[in-house]
Amino acid sequence: MTSLARMYVFWSKINQDIEEMVRSCSVCSELNYPVKAPLNPWIYPCSPGESVHVDFAGPFPGKCTY
Repeated sequence: MTSLARMYVFWSKINQDIEEMVRSCSVCSELNYPVKAPLNPWIYPCSPGESVHVDFAGPFPGKCTY
């Protein structure tokens, strides 16, 4: 779940926040679904520019696309 979320957003404490949300969710506790995807640790860059993340959206209908 955290790996999937990290693909779409930058959030400094995303792992801790998601884990806390799942632990405190009563529905999650009742259903107790198995983990479907392997968890991968966030790889932090060693130097500036080593990793670049971009948020993007579109194309939007009726808007210029350049």
